[in-house]
Amino acid sequence: MAVNELGRVQVDMRKWPDRKHWQFSGRLLGKDACGTWLFTPKGSVAQRGSESPITLATGFVGLVPPNAWWMAEFYWDHPRYQVYVNISTPVDWDGDRLTSIDLDLDVICRLDGAVEILDEDEFLAHSIRYAYPPALIGSARRAAERARESLVRGDEPFGRAMRKWLDAAQAVLAN
Repeated sequence: MAVNELGRVQVDMRKWPDRKHWQFSGRLLGKDACGTWLFTPKGSVAQRGSESPITLATGFVGLVPPNAWWMAEFYWDHPRYQVYVNISTPVDWDGDRLTSIDLDLDVICRLDGAVEILDEDEFLAHSIRYAYPPALIGSARRAAERARESLVRGDEPFGRAMRKWLDAAQAVLAN
């Protein structure tokens, strides 16, 4: 991964097999054993597919773990979630651009600590409509269940690691 001189990373999320989904940029915060950490502040612009761009009402710290079937967003001011895990294909890095295919399933940790898997119905419908390969279906389901279990237990990166990087993002905001 090479990041441009401004420390910006372009996030190119797709839908199976290769349709535009969420497009936005993040600022590189750093790397650790969990992966690459990005910061997308409140007020950033994002665009879903061909829809009009939107201004994000909340900021987040994103984690891009190496060779994992998920990416996570960590929040300090979201009205409903602490953590949002997007089940997706492992990230492909091309310079300062990352690309991944969102596979519909999401795992969330609500503000009250409740953890659940979302969008099973969408995953099932899309797996039929877009003919997801069986290996892709299996990898996505295993990743969702592992993420759910890790969130419930507070395994890293869903423990101290996320707090460290949320603090780092707050420090960026304070400067």
